[in-house]
Amino acid sequence: MLTRPLVRCLLLTLAAVALSVGAASALSPGWVCRAGLDVWNMPRLEQTVSDATERGRQLDDEDAEIRHRIQAKEVLVADLISGRVTLAEVTSQFVALNQPFPEYTLMIRASYPGETDEEKAARNVIAYTLPRVTDSSRRHAVARRLEAELRSMSHGQSAN
Repeated sequence: MLTRPLVRCLLLTLAAVALSVGAASALSPGWVCRAGLDVWNMPRLEQTVSDATERGRQLDDEDAEIRHRIQAKEVLVADLISGRVTLAEVTSQFVALNQPFPEYTLMIRASYPGETDEEKAARNVIAYTLPRVTDSSRRHAVARRLEAELRSMSHGQSAN
């Protein structure tokens, strides 16, 4: 059982701690925030949590979109490797998939040689495709075919 002197001692200790925290917050308000003791700012903290939750949802949506685009490109590249579609067709599809992201076009323009954006995009498709051909002799054959198609595209002819 608590005696009066013990209760008084506990209350005085709690008061001393509260006064110390109050004095520390007056002298250095940042310390209280870093220590997580600024409970009077609960609405701001709740807003921070709400903002972080919304940002997490946005990042999840962006991640899903990126995964969808990668999956679509992988299907296109598999068809290109097998010869079911042409380099021109896949290039057109890659450009369409990249259209909502103008920074991709800027990166492709800066990274690939070519006279036109279409040629640069086709070179991007080739660079994306060739590492997916695991057999080296087949990779060389696919590279030769795609380079021939690229030359045909550059001369305004359609490749077979």
